[in-house]
Amino acid sequence: MKKIILSFLTLLFVLLCVPAFDTSAAEDNAVWNYDGGNTWSLKRDDGTDITVKLIGKVLHVQGTGAVPSYTPESLGLRPWHVAKNSIYEVLIYDGITEIGSRAFSDLNYCEKITLSANTFLKDGTVFAGARDEGCRINFLGTNMATELIGGKIPYTSLDSIVHFALANNNGKYYYIFANHYMKRMVDSKSGGKLVNVIASDDYDTTTNASYPFIDNTTKVKKVAGDLHYLTAISTQSNIQGKSALEIFALVMGDNQYACAYNVSLNLNDKVIKKTDTPVTYSMEIPNAYKFPGRQFSLIQLGAGTVNTLVDEDTDDNTITFTTDYPSTVYALVYHDAAIQP
Repeated sequence: MKKIILSFLTLLFVLLCVPAFDTSAAEDNAVWNYDGGNTWSLKRDDGTDITVKLIGKVLHVQGTGAVPSYTPESLGLRPWHVAKNSIYEVLIYDGITEIGSRAFSDLNYCEKITLSANTFLKDGTVFAGARDEGCRINFLGTNMATELIGGKIPYTSLDSIVHFALANNNGKYYYIFANHYMKRMVDSKSGGKLVNVIASDDYDTTTNASYPFIDNTTKVKKVAGDLHYLTAISTQSNIQGKSALEIFALVMGDNQYACAYNVSLNLNDKVIKKTDTPVTYSMEIPNAYKFPGRQFSLIQLGAGTVNTLVDEDTDDNTITFTTDYPSTVYALVYHDAAIQP
């Protein structure tokens, strides 16, 4: 009964306060208009045309374009904010290209969110703060959208979804994908770190030819140098954040981007960030990228610096490199040698 009364009072408050939302409401000064009947619209010269409507306990978001971002201080300026305790479900229709920061955060009673797998999520705050007892997020379909970071490195909507999930990997959210193809992609991009990743259809084998699954797994081993570090080396292929990809794009030159790895050198469960002297390592080239004469290098990002490590061997199957900062992020890039006539 208390929840029913709370919902009624909240909706009454919405009706009384709607004029306040015909104002500048977001980080990018988006202006929402109240259209009556718990409905708000956002129209822009860039083609954005979004309608948000609260029907019962379901918030419907439809149209074209990106839902704007909000700062922690401006959450109250979201048109639907005053009804946040009445929203149990968010339904985002195909055509919405991106969900901005904190756009649907702090919906404390929200237990279900549905959207297309081709919608970008700005960051880990987009749906943060949903129902404590659990929230199911359904990502529909196998289609993805792609943007090129620095005009060179592909970043997909699924990458953005994985980033959101990693930031909210607390057991409170259930991430439900169309089939095992999508689940496999998510597990690969997250390095297998995510919990509650579910394939909704065990029998659907639909894939997306534009986004084939590529096995990027590799191993790194020590080759030469001071080997008193009797350690284990773990290497995971993880999708990196946009800021890291922007740095890679700036320094990779004419190379092609393959993938990125988190490498961790460990001694008695302690991560070794720096060795006393440079040590030489060898990394296996994933089968998908092997090609005769292909020249690989690694972009090393960490310790406040960016280094390009050139391959020190002539083996097409490995890349050999030397560093005294082994535990960091590496981008594997390559170019093909010019074919002689």
